[in-house]
Amino acid sequence: MGNCSCEVNCNEDNILALKEEEDQNETPPLIWKSLTPLLPNTTIKSKRLELKDIILVHLYLKNMKDFSSINSAYVTTFKHCLPARVCVETVLPEEVLFSIDCLIRQSDIKIDDGLFHPKEIPHVQNISHWAPASIGPYSQSIKVGEVMYPAGQIALIPSTMKLVSGRIQTEAPMSLSHTLKILEVLHRGTGLHHILMAHC
Repeated sequence: MGNCSCEVNCNEDNILALKEEEDQNETPPLIWKSLTPLLPNTTIKSKRLELKDIILVHLYLKNMKDFSSINSAYVTTFKHCLPARVCVETVLPEEVLFSIDCLIRQSDIKIDDGLFHPKEIPHVQNISHWAPASIGPYSQSIKVGEVMYPAGQIALIPSTMKLVSGRIQTEAPMSLSHTLKILEVLHRGTGLHHILMAHC
C-alpha cells in the first residue's frame, strides 16, 4: 500500500532557540539539524519513500512556549507539498522536549483497485468567511483516495483570524465547524460522523 509511520523524539541537547525576528533563511537551528538526517534514514528510506510523501504530521510539545522556535525550524524542512499537521502540548518523558510522528503514503503507485490516487490539497491562504486561513507551514487537509487527513483546528473567527471568546464552550463547536467545512470541500456530503479518529 505504500503506507508507513515513523516517530522521532528530540531532547534539550538538540535545542537552539530562535528569536522570532531572526531571518528564517539563515542556517537551520540545531533543533532541526538533529532531525534532518534521521527522518530520511528511518522507516521512510527503508520503504523507498521521501519527505514529500508525508501526508500527516503529529507534533507533540512539552511546552507550547517552544512552538515559535520549533515551527521556524519545521518550515525549513517542509517547504513544498506541505503535510497536514496537528500540534498539541502534552506530557512527554523528562528528557524529551518534543516528539513527531508522521503518516506517509506514496501516492504515485497503483493500489488494490489498480488506480493511482494522487493527493488533493486545499490551502486557504487569504482571510475568508468560510474557514480560517492557514496560520502555519501546513495544509488544511490532504485527501488520498477516499481518505481525508485534516489538520488540527483552533477556534479562530475566519473573517478576523482572532480567537473566539467563551473558552471551551464556544471554542470546541467552532473548531469542529472548521473541520467540517474543510472536509466538505474535499468531499461533498462528508460529516463529522465519518471521522474515524480525533485528537483533542
